[in-house]
Amino acid sequence: MRRLFIFSALFLGLVSCELQIGDLHRDPQKEIQRYTIDAFSSHVIMPVMMAELALDFDAYLALSDEEKAKDFRFFGNIRKPDENTYLIGLGDMTCTIQTGGKSIWEDGAAWTFLSFTADTDLNGSGTLYCTMTETIVLESASVVPGDDSMRLLSAMLGKNPVGMVLCSSDEGFHKWNVGSAGDIEDTDGYMAEYMTGAEGVYVTKRYNAESERYEYICDGDFLVTIFKNNEPIDMCKAVFEPGLRVQYK
Repeated sequence: MRRLFIFSALFLGLVSCELQIGDLHRDPQKEIQRYTIDAFSSHVIMPVMMAELALDFDAYLALSDEEKAKDFRFFGNIRKPDENTYLIGLGDMTCTIQTGGKSIWEDGAAWTFLSFTADTDLNGSGTLYCTMTETIVLESASVVPGDDSMRLLSAMLGKNPVGMVLCSSDEGFHKWNVGSAGDIEDTDGYMAEYMTGAEGVYVTKRYNAESERYEYICDGDFLVTIFKNNEPIDMCKAVFEPGLRVQYK
């Protein structure tokens, strides 16, 4: 990985996540690492957070009124300004969703996120602060017809696709296999390409009793290549292993 200064402004676009690890602008190596984790946050972690919220909120909507009143997470934290439109505020996450009146488990369901802002922890890295600046539509399809044990949720982040296969669920904790690839364009001749590894990235969430916060644990690779005037000038691969700090190569 060459020591080149990469302007953080390159990443401003459809979605924006910032890793709060101090001022890195005087350290080019750390700057490209920060840029890589920002791209990973916006194009892998944030879509997973949206998908998980959709699954959890869908389960809440299916409850009876009596059962909803006993739900500690959503009850009292929702406003419904229009039919099938919900404003949700959960402390570390706020969003506006349009469900279209369909369960996220239905083939062809499309839930529209009009806004989304959240913070979460990424195991081995730090705290991520994420927000979206354009509408994102989360679409649902079965992986195997007639089998709801696995489900594919997908979205377009601008022109860049992301697909999330729900591999398993256990007491509200979900395991995802995420495939994401695309490019980030900027002025001044800079652009970046990003992609998950050939086997995708596995993402799960757990509760960290020490920090008293939820965190995401990842397993897989994520590669970012930086271009200037269509010529590659730098690259960085983030390697995620459960329980270990992120390795950059």
